[in-house]
Amino acid sequence: MKEPYEVSVRLVNNQSQYYYVLGAVGNQGRFKSTGNETVLDAILQAQLRSHSLPEKAYLARPIRPGGPDQVLKIDWFGIKDRGDTLTNYQVLPGDRIVVPGTKPPGLIGSLLGK
Repeated sequence: MKEPYEVSVRLVNNQSQYYYVLGAVGNQGRFKSTGNETVLDAILQAQLRSHSLPEKAYLARPIRPGGPDQVLKIDWFGIKDRGDTLTNYQVLPGDRIVVPGTKPPGLIGSLLGK
């Protein structure tokens, strides 16, 4: 009779954990979470566009599976202009930062600088 195997697993790093930046940014998508990112880091990494409205950005954080998300307002001008860390939240795996925007200019508008 064979003895059952005993297996032990230890997570060495969390490379499979991601956060997301969505909306009017240059690099919309998922980013690896190292555990040190803040809202400012995430938004700058995703790169704002000319029609981005970071002052209307928010962070949606899942609380529990199937439950409603916690929605946290981001004070972009407080973070950027005053160094206020109150809403420069640490980004956690599964977080979604949404940066709204206006309608991007069409080709003619872009050429004319509108």
